[in-house]
Amino acid sequence: MSLRVRLVVGALCALALALSIADLLVYRDIRAHLVARLDCSLRQARLPFGLDEGGDGSGGGRRGRAIDAVVFAQLRRPDGTVERTAPAPLPDGTTASPHLPAVIRFMGRPPSRGQP
Repeated sequence: MSLRVRLVVGALCALALALSIADLLVYRDIRAHLVARLDCSLRQARLPFGLDEGGDGSGGGRRGRAIDAVVFAQLRRPDGTVERTAPAPLPDGTTASPHLPAVIRFMGRPPSRGQP
């Protein structure tokens, strides 16, 4: 093999190694940045079902501000029974809840006993 071919192959290997290292560093930095942004967003949002520091189930704890969007949430047990419901607060001070079916099938789960 000539010297020129060996130099080109060596340069290509060095370039591939440098790009791989840069890729790993950029991936790690972007991942850390996005996780930090998500953590910040979650800290600012008011959580339903008393999961924030308030603990009374109203979501009005001491931490953060209310979620800007109109959000309805319902916590169901694996058997489908409703445990808690948080109606969506509307701008006029009222609340709204959609009419949901009594049984909601979860994707990716086999139906429990007694369900078709």
